[in-house]
Amino acid sequence: MIKYFKSEKYIFIMLRENSWKYKKKFKDFEITSYGALFFKEKRKKYLVVGDLHLGLEEALRLSGIAIPKKQILNIKKAISSLAKLYGYDITIIFNGDIKHEFGGLTYEEKKDIESLISYILERFEDLIAIKGNHDNFVIQLLKRKGIELIDYFETKKFHIEHGHKEMDLKNINKHIVISHEHPAITLRDDVGASMKIDCYLIHKDIHDRYIVVLPSFSAYSSGLDILRISNSDIDTNIIREIGLEKFEIYGINKYDNEILYFGKVKELKNIINEIIR
Repeated sequence: MIKYFKSEKYIFIMLRENSWKYKKKFKDFEITSYGALFFKEKRKKYLVVGDLHLGLEEALRLSGIAIPKKQILNIKKAISSLAKLYGYDITIIFNGDIKHEFGGLTYEEKKDIESLISYILERFEDLIAIKGNHDNFVIQLLKRKGIELIDYFETKKFHIEHGHKEMDLKNINKHIVISHEHPAITLRDDVGASMKIDCYLIHKDIHDRYIVVLPSFSAYSSGLDILRISNSDIDTNIIREIGLEKFEIYGINKYDNEILYFGKVKELKNIINEIIR
């Protein structure tokens, strides 16, 4: 039960009691403090990550924002940490938006994508790439590495798709894993300082099916503050159909490798609205 506090920051402090270190297990899958979802079927293991947005640093520099080039290093470190949890006998799934720019493939994007693919293929069992709305110009690069860019990937229990295209809930009788929205929440203290926390959105429907929205796997890709938007602002049609406010929030505290439970979107919105009155 979430209580009322005088400041949003106390919600974060209190919710540390409702936390899990490194990973949180659900019926058929686990979410991790690194922003990846893990599941296993027939002795085959999978890790799903979304919205890498490789090349984002270059785009920010061109717009006048100088940041250190650490994105590819941080992604490799996160993947290496996930291997310590689950092993290297695993298939990694890129769930869309591998690159950042909508246009052609930039030099930095090409270099980083090739570097990351080589890193994964040299260490892990396999790599699957699902097409996002930023990925029109990576098809040939992936093909040269022996990887086909596909629209979605399915197993017996899971349907994995980026989320930018229309999806029909009635025709997918599996757990659904999507990316695209970069969900996050922003908590502010009494003097206006704020902290943005990337998060998973998770909904379990009446058919015992989970719909999971992954956070961005890129540390630099800005999250969408789901507490300060309405249902109509969401791009992914199945989230709108279910209703954003019905989803439960599992935030990521990357500093302590914790997953924090914040309750449903509707509950947390109501608390914050009460605080700021």
